Amino acid sequence: MLQILHKGPQISIPQDQTGFTGNLQTDLALAVVTKMVAGKIVGICVTDTTQGAIGYAGLVDGLDAANSKCLPIGVLINDAAGYFFENPAAYASGMLAVLKGPAMIITDQWLAGQTFVAGTPVYAGASGLFTATPTSTPYGEGTAGQPIGIAMNAPAAGGNLQVALNGSF
Repeated sequence: MLQILHKGPQISIPQDQTGFTGNLQTDLALAVVTKMVAGKIVGICVTDTTQGAIGYAGLVDGLDAANSKCLPIGVLINDAAGYFFENPAAYASGMLAVLKGPAMIITDQWLAGQTFVAGTPVYAGASGLFTATPTSTPYGEGTAGQPIGIAMNAPAAGGNLQVALNGSF
């Protein structure tokens, strides 16, 4: 789920078309496609194919620079595969719509068990989920962890997280 409160720049990044059949019902069932849901953090895969093909969109894995698989680019706007009325352009063009910062969003795509405090940094976590916990040296950005935004609320379990995405994301 993604709700955009303040729209930042939108870009398109390439989606690997391997496994797509052109049949919507068949493509909906592909695990590599359905994990790409609106509100998750996506990037370009750079080192291996566990998160997606090299050079194509994949979910950010939240690992440090030495093990990073997908470098963060932005937040996925539409499900990569959904009902025919949601995002058929992903099939036709091979591109995914991504929202970059500065922007403000509400999403349910955050790591369970995390405690967010309004006004504190949020980071890219495993499987494209937002997290309140920084990694040691994410994406070569230094030792303290590179935040991708600021939490604007403290959601309860199962609730929605409001995030102000920063401009460097």
